[in-house]
Amino acid sequence: MHPLRSQPAFFRHVTAAVPGGASEAGLPETSSGRAAGAEDYLLDFPFALWKNVKNFTEIPMHQEIERKFLVKGNGWRGKAPGILYRQGYLARTADRVVRVRVAGDRGTITIKIKKDGLRRDEFEYGIPLGDAMGLLDALSPGELIEKRRHTFEELGHTWEVDEFLGANEGLVVAEVELGSEDEDIALPEWTGEEVSRLSRYLNVELCANPYKAWRKDESAGCGQGGKR
Repeated sequence: MHPLRSQPAFFRHVTAAVPGGASEAGLPETSSGRAAGAEDYLLDFPFALWKNVKNFTEIPMHQEIERKFLVKGNGWRGKAPGILYRQGYLARTADRVVRVRVAGDRGTITIKIKKDGLRRDEFEYGIPLGDAMGLLDALSPGELIEKRRHTFEELGHTWEVDEFLGANEGLVVAEVELGSEDEDIALPEWTGEEVSRLSRYLNVELCANPYKAWRKDESAGCGQGGKR
């Protein structure tokens, strides 16, 4: 049995993200040379990748609830070293994405499924670093994000400040994860406008429509205007 077959939850969520098959999602053909459906594409991944995924059945689904803010000033700097993140998207639909990420020396594949409000179901699995890097190298530049993440405690919560690189250079966003959508939090003085419900600040959207392109359009009077 292919090792992925023994992980029905993982298989179901990933294949659901590519309902039209590889040709519609821009994924490569299978090794047989024919256009791949989602199932064919996933089963055609290198056997070693799936064989080495750690503890599939031991990792519970995590419900992510987070708020996102633009960052103003430099009051956050120096609170934690930055870790280089490189990530890309193997597939996406209106309500879910399949992400591969390298964070420092750790590789992961993550499925995120949008729910009501700010909630998302998240399934994350560790994979060998070399496999994660190989998957990222196979993606086009428009499918990749690079950033430095600074993680630290402040005012009773864990904050993650992402300093974007490349086509998104100049954008700095802070995220805080909550136990519920109505949880009260104290905001650090360096947090600015809240952008939790603005889709263009999602990493998957920044791949296709990077921050520098907004700034160029807005400077030319073609965008929505206003301070971002």
